[in-house]
Amino acid sequence: MDRIVQSVIASGTIPRGAVVIVGVSGGPDSLCLLHVLDSIRKEQELTLFPVHVNHKLREKAAEEQAHVEEFCKSLGLTCSSVEVDVREMASEIGVGEEEAGRVARYHVFTQIAAQAEEQGVSRERIRIATAHNADDQSETVLQHVLRGTGLRGLAGIPQSRLDESGFYIVRPLLGVTRAEIEAYIEAHALVPNQDESNQELIYQRNRIRLELLPLLEREYNPNIRAGLRQLAGIAALDDHYLEQVTSAVFNRAADYDTARDVLTLDTEVLASQHPAILRRVIALTMRTIGINSEISYGLVHEVIAVLFSDRPSAQIKLPDNIIAEREYRKLVFRTDTGVKRPVSPNCRLVTSVMPRGEFKEPEGRPYAAFDLGKLSKVYPGQIGQITLRTRMEGDRIAIGKDRHQKIQDFLVDAKVPKGVREEILMVAVGSEVLWILPHDALPTAAQREKGKYSQNYQITDRTKQVILLEIHERL
Repeated sequence: MDRIVQSVIASGTIPRGAVVIVGVSGGPDSLCLLHVLDSIRKEQELTLFPVHVNHKLREKAAEEQAHVEEFCKSLGLTCSSVEVDVREMASEIGVGEEEAGRVARYHVFTQIAAQAEEQGVSRERIRIATAHNADDQSETVLQHVLRGTGLRGLAGIPQSRLDESGFYIVRPLLGVTRAEIEAYIEAHALVPNQDESNQELIYQRNRIRLELLPLLEREYNPNIRAGLRQLAGIAALDDHYLEQVTSAVFNRAADYDTARDVLTLDTEVLASQHPAILRRVIALTMRTIGINSEISYGLVHEVIAVLFSDRPSAQIKLPDNIIAEREYRKLVFRTDTGVKRPVSPNCRLVTSVMPRGEFKEPEGRPYAAFDLGKLSKVYPGQIGQITLRTRMEGDRIAIGKDRHQKIQDFLVDAKVPKGVREEILMVAVGSEVLWILPHDALPTAAQREKGKYSQNYQITDRTKQVILLEIHERL
């Protein structure tokens, strides 16, 4: 059996009975992959769906598409060809044409995989196969080293991974060199498309392939390509193990607050970790919370600086509109809405006045009651200005006779998270808070159930009239 065929089978990337979506550009690598998979199709009970994405970048693009379709037809297969204006796409999303082409290809592959699933193919059987080879792996690792990378970058191209939609992307030729592929093409008289852009030195990958690697082979190490692949294999194993440890720590430290739509990490759990694991937990959290931009070494360390900051409310703005901030023993990741949280639209303040003898505690809703005479003496003619709102600068609440505390200080002392302080409702007249409404972030069980009341204007046996403040649901 052909060595490449044996390598593909041994890779374990294509299980028996798989439905395989094969990316076919028409170049030597993809023609080789499709030809190999076709040769084992019956034996392995495979269903093949070749897909060609026409980037519309070269004058010969239509001709190359027709060539791929004819090749697939010669194998008894129907090629799905999709045209994408990659130049326009690159301009729209603000990336280079090479990156835009990659995004376009994988988007098309995922769409076709989803269509197969909709037609009744179980997700476990679906594979998206691309023709990356061993030399691609060597070039990728070296490129990552030149840019600056960590262990994951040293691992290079994974032989198998899940895409964002949960479909397996596999590289059956990752253990096969370009020279072996070219020999296979010649032996089987295959005629591939030739991409002239592969020779253009304007792309960094081409310069690595055509200039840097040959130089390293001549002057430093004739086995540099194999050495880079060996490095990738070792790094991939180490990375896999560290990811398992990272996931375990993340599961211990993380909590998702659905009410606030934030992800929090316990700072004590984080502080006890080795720096290597801590960095990974932060990066995993950033990916989990929805940061799609590149997560750099520097960005992770900026978040770690927030974690260990002397300021209990330190924060940093991250890409994709995410805020990371300290909230005492928590590191909180949340979406930055850019606006102050409004007073709850679901509730309203109802004020009523009654003789002391008629006052009864309401049932089933939050309330506060004060001596109207005492309140009117301090705020004559202002009783109608009692409002329900969130905190304002200069707010204070009475905590004893002639003693007041700033609301800011109360919330800080109570260790109410900074991100929550703006959503706590209170009833106030002017800058004096009469009642901080119940909230789960308040420090005592009584305050979480009833709220915190001003110690001024309390009802006594000498009270003649009571002012009752109730919170009703808005109709």
